[in-house]
Amino acid sequence: MVVAERLRTSPVVGLIAIFVIARLIALAFGMSFDADNLTGWMQIVDVELLRHDLWRSLYYLHSQPPLFNLVIGLALRLGDHGFIWAMWLLYALVALGGILAFHAVARDLIDRPRLVFAISAWFCIAPSVLLFSQKLYYDGLVPWLLSMAVWGWHSGVKHRSFARLLFGFSMLAATLLIRTMIHPLLLVCALAVLLLLVPGQRKRVIAAAIVPALAVLAVILKNFVLFGITQLSSWAPLSPGQTTVDQ
Repeated sequence: MVVAERLRTSPVVGLIAIFVIARLIALAFGMSFDADNLTGWMQIVDVELLRHDLWRSLYYLHSQPPLFNLVIGLALRLGDHGFIWAMWLLYALVALGGILAFHAVARDLIDRPRLVFAISAWFCIAPSVLLFSQKLYYDGLVPWLLSMAVWGWHSGVKHRSFARLLFGFSMLAATLLIRTMIHPLLLVCALAVLLLLVPGQRKRVIAAAIVPALAVLAVILKNFVLFGITQLSSWAPLSPGQTTVDQ
């Protein structure tokens, strides 16, 4: 039993080692976190507001992603250098978590552990992954958050774990609040699929989805009360109705 557990965990240790070494090599060659778009990107609230009036800015924003700006605003309190390293660490941890989540799910679904490990190892060193995890852009977070969401649901159903199901729905809610172009109905669809696939765990699944769903719903209700829109963002998805009508 102990030997079998070690065989299952050793690939994880290997992936973590590959990931860390790849990041250290990138740092050694001068690849640092790029936040040049901090002051000129329309998805990010004005830096001075994030520094000095974070919570009111988050409450009254209606186009910028709320969770993305919350993370940036909190990191800015660490100072300029602290901000860069905090975001570098956050993006690295999210990417590593997503890769490990992919590996765990794929290993359970595909009886080819070497292939799964090879693909996961490639994610650790792929140039595109390295570049996106070094840029202040939400697409460096979204795919890995979704990967962790899938792991939470898969592992939660497999082990009948409320905590893991809650983790899965929380990762999806975080994705919606970071990348508001993704429609919140995705959360409803995920819940519906799980209820259909595991009828014996419906109460557990519904309970796990409540708090993440309420977090998303709270932002939508806030936008409706303040601005009369029933969306996470006033320019989602930059539809003709939003781009051609003067409001």
